[in-house]
Amino acid sequence: TMVSLWPGLVKTENMEGMGGDKKLDLLQPRRGLSPDQPPGDFAAALKTPLAETPLLTGRAIAALARDRNKMSRTGKVLLTAVMAREYGFVDERGVRSPPLISVKGMVAKALEPVLRAYDAFEVPDGVAATPLPPVREFFWNTLPDAPLPFWLLKLGAGAPNF
Repeated sequence: TMVSLWPGLVKTENMEGMGGDKKLDLLQPRRGLSPDQPPGDFAAALKTPLAETPLLTGRAIAALARDRNKMSRTGKVLLTAVMAREYGFVDERGVRSPPLISVKGMVAKALEPVLRAYDAFEVPDGVAATPLPPVREFFWNTLPDAPLPFWLLKLGAGAPNF
């Protein structure tokens, strides 16, 4: 099987070390951002379930290797967050990161004050306490992600050919 595996924002040591004069938030149009895209606070997102851990990618690869129908995925682009939902796995923090191009991924930032009030926005590093706090478990692992159709994303980006 040959696939293209696409993780989202991955919380690696290199990404976490982007402080001081190396800012993640200094992306500019045509240098990491599309021309009309507002700047995002990527450094703050690393502390939330919006950022995946490398273990999530490893579990996606392991799940695909065990899948008896893996040949049906040959030649496809697979998002690790979508695979986590389909195969039912979480990362070491006990959360399943949503795809950044899902409704949950986009509204999580808008719901930040509410999620913070219930201690569900940031997730501590390391192995998760079992069970997760109820609101965190419900929002990140139980609510559906509601993926956005690609034609809608292209329309929002101003792409003329959809």
